[in-house]
Amino acid sequence: MGEGHQQVLNLHHQILLNLINNAFAAMQAGGRLTVTIQSIKRSTIQITVADTGHGIPQADLKRVFEPFFSTRQGHAGTGLGLSVTYGLVSEMGGDI
Repeated sequence: MGEGHQQVLNLHHQILLNLINNAFAAMQAGGRLTVTIQSIKRSTIQITVADTGHGIPQADLKRVFEPFFSTRQGHAGTGLGLSVTYGLVSEMGGDI
């Protein structure tokens, strides 16, 4: 495996880790997490991460990718996970 291929795998790993951690935080009382990966074209994949957590209030949806924005109370997060994820996905030419 080439260095470039390994770098892409590392980015995918970081993206998934951030999304899964965020999903688990939203399901403190338990729930279901579903990750689906589909090949769209030879060089394009679609990854869907869905959970049964409490959801994000409509008013906060436009801010979820802002650095340091968090809907978590207390010290449960830094507000960087989705911001970093957005940056990684954009760096790879993707959409989130």
